[in-house]
Amino acid sequence: MRTIDGNVTITGDTSGDIDLRNLTITGNLTVNTPNATVNNSATVNGTIDIQDVKDGTWNERTNGNTIVVNDTTGIRVVISENIKVNSLTLNQPTTLEVSSGATFEKPVVVVKPSTIVSSQSIQVQPGQDVEVTLKSSKEDEGVVVSGSGDAIDSSEAIAKLKELTDLLTEAKKFNYDPTLDFKSISTLSVSEKAITLDLTEDVVAISNYWEALKKNEATKDEPVEYAAGRYALNTLARYMGALKSTKDSSIEEIVYSGVSYTWDVDGTLKGSNWKDEEGTTLMSVVFPKIEQPLEFKLVDDQGFEIDITFNVEWPELTSNTENPTN
Repeated sequence: MRTIDGNVTITGDTSGDIDLRNLTITGNLTVNTPNATVNNSATVNGTIDIQDVKDGTWNERTNGNTIVVNDTTGIRVVISENIKVNSLTLNQPTTLEVSSGATFEKPVVVVKPSTIVSSQSIQVQPGQDVEVTLKSSKEDEGVVVSGSGDAIDSSEAIAKLKELTDLLTEAKKFNYDPTLDFKSISTLSVSEKAITLDLTEDVVAISNYWEALKKNEATKDEPVEYAAGRYALNTLARYMGALKSTKDSSIEEIVYSGVSYTWDVDGTLKGSNWKDEEGTTLMSVVFPKIEQPLEFKLVDDQGFEIDITFNVEWPELTSNTENPTN
C-alpha cells in the first residue's frame, strides 16, 4: 500500500488498461488517457476529475471517492458491486451503470443529458430541464425525466413515468355517452408517446357533420375544412378528458405552449374541461392549430411529466362542392 501526498495527474496516449490499486492519494486525481480504460481501486481524498478515457469506460472499484465527469467524448462509468461512492457529478453526457449493492452518499448530480442504469433505487439530481433516461436494466427501454433541480428517487420516477405512459393507452378505453360528432377515442393509435387520429376514411362522417354545422347561424358559411377540424377537435377533447377521468389517473396539469391548464371540476363541457388560470379552455387554444402536430406535457400529482404529441391524418376533402361526398 502506498500513499502519495498531493495531486496526481495521469495523462498520455498509452493503450490498454490502467489499473490503480494499493494506492491512496491525499489530493486530487486527474485522468486524461483517451486510449486507455481505467480500473480504479485507489482511494482519493480529494476529487477524481475524469477528463477523457478510452471507449468511454471508467470502472470504479473502491469506496468513498468523489468523482466528477468532464469527458466530452462520451463516457460509461461503471460502479462496481457494493461500492459506496461519496459523490458523483456528471458534467458531460454519461452512461452510468450502477451494479448491485452500490450506493451513493449524496444524490448523483446530472448537469448534461445522461442515462442511468440501476436495478436499485438511487437519488438523482438533474439540473433544470436536463433530461435523464432512467433504466432498471441495460435492456430496459427506459423512461425520460426532465429535471427541476430537485433530487428524485430513480425507482419511484421509473414507476411513475411508466404509469403516465401506460395511461395514454388506458385512456382510450374510457366510455363516453354516444355522440355523432366525433370519432371514438378507442380508434386512436398510441405509439410510444405519439397519439394519432386517422380520419382518412371519415369523409362521409365529416360531410354529415359539415351539413349539421350549416344549420347553425354562426357556422353556416364555414368550409368543409373547418368541419374536419372541429370533428378532430371533438375527439381530442374527449381523449384529453379521458386522461383525467380514467380510474387512478394522477394527471394534475397539462402544459401547452408554455401555459398550464388544470381540470375544472365544475366544468360542463362534454369532453375536456382543462382551463388556464384565466378560464380559457385548452381546446379553444389548440383548435386554430389542429392541422399541425400538437405537443403537450402531462404532469402528475408529484411533478413527474411526459411529453406527448397529437397528430391527425386528414382525408381528401372537397370544399368547392355543396356535398363533398358526391
